[in-house]
Amino acid sequence: MQVCSCKSFNCAATKEAIATHKPNHAEEIHQIIRQEPPNCGRCLATVEALMARQESDGVVPDVLDLTPADYEQASQTLKERFEAEIKALPKDQKPPSYMRYYTQGNNPLKIK
Repeated sequence: MQVCSCKSFNCAATKEAIATHKPNHAEEIHQIIRQEPPNCGRCLATVEALMARQESDGVVPDVLDLTPADYEQASQTLKERFEAEIKALPKDQKPPSYMRYYTQGNNPLKIK
């Protein structure tokens, strides 16, 4: 199962990176797997949800085991953190597009 819409990494690679590296932020997993920061950021809610479940359950679940509530919480967590990080940027510095994606009301994995 693919985690990122750019199809650059899958569930197995993501689970392994989370379990091995114990990241603080979803962007770190993207950096570990792709060796570059996220671009669009749509995958970050999935990665954040996997990390949160690993923290609470002690094991990284499969993507298919995530619930709508997991995605909603992950998106909200990212939104709040990115809003704070954007606020701390110098006025002349533009935030990365993946941060703007979450702070402008987008929820990439919202289940309708």
